[in-house]
Amino acid sequence: MKIVVVDDSPAIRKRIRMELEEGGYEVFEATDGADAFNVLLGMKPDLITLDVDMPKMNGFETCRKLREGRYDRLFRDPRGGRIPIVFLTATDTLEGRARGFESGATEFIVKPFEKGELLAAVDRILKADDRLRGLTAVVAEDSSTTRYIISDFLKSFGVNVLEAENGLKAIELIRANPDGIDIVITDLEMPEMGGRELCRQIRKELMLRDLPVVVLTAMSEQETVLQLYNEGVTDYLVKPFVREELLARLKIHLDLRLLNRELQNRIDKLKKLDRMKDRFLAACSHDLRSPVNGILGLTSLMLEEEGLTDDYRESLQMIAQSGEFLLTLIGNILDVHRMASSDVELDIKPLLLSDVAKSCINTLRFMAYPKNIELSIEDRTGSGGKIRGDELSLIRVINNLLSNSIKFTPRGGRVSIRIDGINESSVSVTVADTGVGMPEAKLRRLMESRKVISEKGTDGESGTGLGLAIVREIVEKHGAVFDVKSTVGVGSEFIITFPAAE
Repeated sequence: MKIVVVDDSPAIRKRIRMELEEGGYEVFEATDGADAFNVLLGMKPDLITLDVDMPKMNGFETCRKLREGRYDRLFRDPRGGRIPIVFLTATDTLEGRARGFESGATEFIVKPFEKGELLAAVDRILKADDRLRGLTAVVAEDSSTTRYIISDFLKSFGVNVLEAENGLKAIELIRANPDGIDIVITDLEMPEMGGRELCRQIRKELMLRDLPVVVLTAMSEQETVLQLYNEGVTDYLVKPFVREELLARLKIHLDLRLLNRELQNRIDKLKKLDRMKDRFLAACSHDLRSPVNGILGLTSLMLEEEGLTDDYRESLQMIAQSGEFLLTLIGNILDVHRMASSDVELDIKPLLLSDVAKSCINTLRFMAYPKNIELSIEDRTGSGGKIRGDELSLIRVINNLLSNSIKFTPRGGRVSIRIDGINESSVSVTVADTGVGMPEAKLRRLMESRKVISEKGTDGESGTGLGLAIVREIVEKHGAVFDVKSTVGVGSEFIITFPAAE
């Protein structure tokens, strides 16, 4: 990239040349403003540095002339933009900066500058930072010079800029693409709708509450500033502003906007993954259950055949057990997903715990029969234990607890359901067994964590380890309390305490 250095000091030109050439730039020198036009003939530089105080033609005059129509068109860069002009000055004042920006300056650097400072500024201008690429800004400003300064800064970070010379054209741009605008920078006073009315329409008509709106104003009175915030302005800058302040303030809003966009993209990806999970679980519900039910049905028919050898019958029974386990696993996975879903609504109605318990006992007698385990139910409330709950979910809870107790109870043992009235406001249901029990460490791990714990039963029965996880989820959704008591070699008690229904 070609850079023209315009400065009447040979020492300064030498220092600039060395710094920029170390950065990989090709440097051409001019002794003053008049000489600059001789050097520029026949070439299109990528950037120009201008000393402010020079004989014959100072930096302001040189810059203004370069920005005139015939020269501006002649020296435009291949991308159609204006060539950046960096002012080097030993006198840094707001008035001087305002005059420089009015003449067409891109940036100011104060002499004496630190080593690497100029190179960093040139790199920032010529080598666009694409971190903010994809964001879009609307710049509404009736001053073409101010529009250029702001637009040039935003474009250097890869931001797409839509320019408007008044609020009416700005609101048309925003209305045409409300979801595609990331920031609005507007002058307060403009013909055909100023910044205050523009902000009011953005907030109240277009309902864009989160779109950052930065207002440029020559007024700094507290009352004016308060009015701006009341209209929904996000931030404001007082003119004439220092370019560094403009860069810092706008960059904060753009960084925040970028972070919000990245967060939204991640949320969208997570929602997509969640939909994929839902489709998979729907396939589990139908496409996996159907063939498993077919396998179990055919296996049951084959076991009824006469003349089966012992080995053949044992193989069929193993197929049936594996099928039952797989069917239970599918059901448990679906239950965990359904209960963990925040949008699941339970069908809460008045019901009797005794009715739920009887239904579960009748359902699981087939599991207890092969192990000669006695199943019983005892209602100590005398009224059945009235609560409010979702019947299907509570059947699932007690079924899981009963099957767990049967699994870990040796042959000839007992499993019972007991319903107690704790007090006028609480009712409990207890599933007790004479099983193997659990040591204290295992019981603590079971109650304190959400880890899945799966072990084989007393007859080698397999388990998914999801039964108690499902119990905890359903119990919590009912506002109930789940507790476990266990003694090794004696048995376990699983207690759920519900609020009593009136």
